[in-house]
Amino acid sequence: MIPNVRRNAWIAKERSITVANGLTQDESAAIQLYTMEWIPSDQSFYIHINTALREANRDKLIPFLSYLKLVLTALWKLPSMKTTVWSGVKGDLSTQYPIGKDSCSESRQFLEQEKFLGKTGVKTLFRIECETGKSIRAHSYCKTEDEILLLPATRMRVISQMDSSNGAVVIHLKEIKSPFPLLQSPFT
Repeated sequence: MIPNVRRNAWIAKERSITVANGLTQDESAAIQLYTMEWIPSDQSFYIHINTALREANRDKLIPFLSYLKLVLTALWKLPSMKTTVWSGVKGDLSTQYPIGKDSCSESRQFLEQEKFLGKTGVKTLFRIECETGKSIRAHSYCKTEDEILLLPATRMRVISQMDSSNGAVVIHLKEIKSPFPLLQSPFT
């Protein structure tokens, strides 16, 4: 299914001997596995699970259900953060995010590093005002990144769009509450 998943899960668990935030070793390792960059990078675990999460066919999630239960339990244990986070992709996605549409690192400069989006070329940066972001730095494979995860089913509204001077389109999103919970706490 996913090359080297058992090997990398073992590495993540070995690196999660000392855990923080009241997480178990397995919960911390689940977050670490998500943040690992594999070679080749298109085989990284997060690529596979994010692809499955975006699929209309929910059966694609079946192989990931045990992992999702573990990682979501871990994320629910982490305190929520009200902060602004940045995310980005290469290319201009502004037509997919009209103002008013409902629909992440803490640092924009982090995304401008060459290994991510670079300083030149067309790209889309998302400025996200989140209410329930989860800081995973203490559990990340790369401890120097201030990565913030947003839970699946987090709803966003497009607030604005602007073109910046360096070829980037900046789309401002704000987390909005759903009238009904779209994701239940594993503790209820």
